[in-house]
Amino acid sequence: MELSLAAVSAAAKRGRDVRHGTLRDQRFPPGYFDVITLWDVLEHLPDPKGEMTEIHRVLRPGGLLVVRVPNTTFQLAKAFCREHLAGKEPTALQANLHLSHFTSRSLKSLLEATGYSVVKQEAGVADAKVHAGDVPLWIKRRYCALSRLVSELLFIQIGPTIVQYAQKI
Repeated sequence: MELSLAAVSAAAKRGRDVRHGTLRDQRFPPGYFDVITLWDVLEHLPDPKGEMTEIHRVLRPGGLLVVRVPNTTFQLAKAFCREHLAGKEPTALQANLHLSHFTSRSLKSLLEATGYSVVKQEAGVADAKVHAGDVPLWIKRRYCALSRLVSELLFIQIGPTIVQYAQKI
């Protein structure tokens, strides 16, 4: 499923089965999927809780849901640094594209409220950012390793994205 018509069209040209819309639009039968991933999707949806409820319906009992969203705590700090320290436009929150913003705690609360148990959490970097920008890749890798260590020890997410693995209860 994909929200962007342009992305659906590009996928179709490559022979991929990608459907336009949200999971709710597709009307899959209950328990249809073993695993569902939302990679940088949830923050763009107008009704995240409704979509999570639909995912719960179409995920088999014990099925796995993997969600990655921008880490709002990190993005706010990044925006502050860009604006106040570097004198640049604070574009990190992308408020024109992101309808919802999540912290580790708020994402976990949403998952638990809609019938999931979070089994693992980690910090990461969005794929498009790994090789982009002025920061050398070796620094980004070290930062990600450090953020994973801090997360495991203190359950504090310091990475630009939050990834939570949840099992359907």
